[in-house]
Amino acid sequence: CVGREHISSGAGRKTYDVISVGTFAPQKGQFEQLQIAERLRHLRFALAGSVWNRRYFRRCMEYKQSRALDHVDLYPNLERGRLEDLLSQSRVFLHYKRQEGFGITTVEGIARGCIPVVADSGGQREVVPLPELRFRSDEEIPVKLREVLEWDRKRVQDGVAALQRHIAGFTVEAFREKMRPVLTRAM
Repeated sequence: CVGREHISSGAGRKTYDVISVGTFAPQKGQFEQLQIAERLRHLRFALAGSVWNRRYFRRCMEYKQSRALDHVDLYPNLERGRLEDLLSQSRVFLHYKRQEGFGITTVEGIARGCIPVVADSGGQREVVPLPELRFRSDEEIPVKLREVLEWDRKRVQDGVAALQRHIAGFTVEAFREKMRPVLTRAM
């Protein structure tokens, strides 16, 4: 869950246009994200996550190198603080996986000042209530990324602030308050 001290304004210069965080594994779709990045060479991408499947990570690295995707950086097994720094240095958080149960990484991206672009399915619909920030197909992702990256500074700041207010409901304290009446009735 997110603490208020971790929330960033989303303002300022950013190193990456797009960041994605997830375990390097086929179901998280980093390979497909590399293919999307290949079509968007004018944007800087960061793909970060723990490596559980070394063969898959190697496949991603080989694809990146063979296609000369110098605008994409892969960050395996980062320490927590470094990951938080990368999120703060990024403009858009891409959550690729469909039917994710909740997707805490999206909440973390929003808390660090990123505008999310997420699959229109699963728990991501709850985390990101704005339909214009959700995609249904891989073909929509570049379009959504371009649209969000064209937002002016005020729209980004207002969007991040609204999303940060929304995710404040995902704190441990908010969960306890919501569950208290349910647990009290059950006793």
